[in-house]
Amino acid sequence: MPQPVKGAAPHSSLLKQYRLLFPILCRFLLLILSYGTCKILISNFNFHKQEFWQESWVAQIQQGPLVAAAALLACAALVYRRLSKQVYLLDFACYRPAEDLRVTWKRFMEGSRDCKFFTEESLDFQERISQRNGLGNNTFFPPSLHEEPPNCNMTTAREEAELVLFGVVQEVLDKTGLKARDIDILVVNCSLFNPTPSLSAMIVNHFKMRSNVISYNLAGMGCSAGVIAVGLAQRLLAGEPNSRALVVSTENITLNWYSGNERSMLIPNTLFRMGGAGVLLTNRPSDRWQAKYSLQHIVRVHLGSDEAAYRCVYQHPDSKGKIGVELSRDLVKVAAKALTHNLTKLGPKVLPWSEKLLFAANWVGRKVSPGSWKEYVPDFREAFDHFCLHAGMALPFRPFEPSHAVCCGCQSPQSVLHCMLISVVQVKVH
Repeated sequence: MPQPVKGAAPHSSLLKQYRLLFPILCRFLLLILSYGTCKILISNFNFHKQEFWQESWVAQIQQGPLVAAAALLACAALVYRRLSKQVYLLDFACYRPAEDLRVTWKRFMEGSRDCKFFTEESLDFQERISQRNGLGNNTFFPPSLHEEPPNCNMTTAREEAELVLFGVVQEVLDKTGLKARDIDILVVNCSLFNPTPSLSAMIVNHFKMRSNVISYNLAGMGCSAGVIAVGLAQRLLAGEPNSRALVVSTENITLNWYSGNERSMLIPNTLFRMGGAGVLLTNRPSDRWQAKYSLQHIVRVHLGSDEAAYRCVYQHPDSKGKIGVELSRDLVKVAAKALTHNLTKLGPKVLPWSEKLLFAANWVGRKVSPGSWKEYVPDFREAFDHFCLHAGMALPFRPFEPSHAVCCGCQSPQSVLHCMLISVVQVKVH
């Protein structure tokens, strides 16, 4: 397990005051520059007809450098203000467990049989799902599920969380060369494991982060919470200039491995694996040149008001009191509905004009002559070079091959029970 990171020496009182006053001073400077520029432009060019023509053109030219300098300062201030609103991904890390925690498809089935929890029908069902779920032989189980029988309790669940969270945070800090005390915002999400103290508090304590770090812990929001966390960090950065935000996403399976025999609850056993990811976001203009990506768009649709969507992924005890996560038959329909809503919102932001015009012409044609026009579906391959999908959604999206990538290593499928999010990032050109 990674050792605690020793925090940097406490900042002096002067540095703390400078950190708090810096954004205010920047805004005040922008205001002064804007006001000064306008005043210089107005005072140096008199547009009253009689005085304007009487004044020598030589004098106007002599005053030109002063006006140009003022305009240049104003432009620089506007550029700085715009850059400070951008959100960049400085670096990221995906946690990779130790090799002794690897679980191949064969090892998964052997362990399921040896634990004596499942009937033959349940084992056959899990085997069929495992052959189609898109997971390979490079996924991992936590130490507790490698024991015989599995040792699932609060202690081992905390050990899994610490192993993943501390490992991924340390890797992000190592990649960026930052200290834990350089983090201004921390957002952690884990849907099914919510101990007290929270997982975000666990990270703050282990890495000895500052007492004024802005910390949030998201729970119960499904696998989409990873992108929800990025959206939350983006909003927080909008109100915290010159800051860095660390977003950590994981799922804990020690206490959420289902040992019953209801088919609708067995599917998560074949999909959930151990892992996590961390991204370091920043709105500091000075970090722009080191950033890998810039965040362009995040869209979100919440379908929780619909009963079918609300219950399509539902955690509850089965008939024998064993708690599991049920995936209903409505999940595919809900996913398709959520995806349609999200792409409808995302399309105008990312599609090229050729696709927008084709869609607009088709829409007008269907309004003018209903029934004679087929609905035109924009080709999103014109907007994206790659589609990144989780393993559980791989099969419905086979037509996108080979331009899609399946995320099959660290987390469960991106269930869209409550919301579906799509984030678009633009690769920085070096």
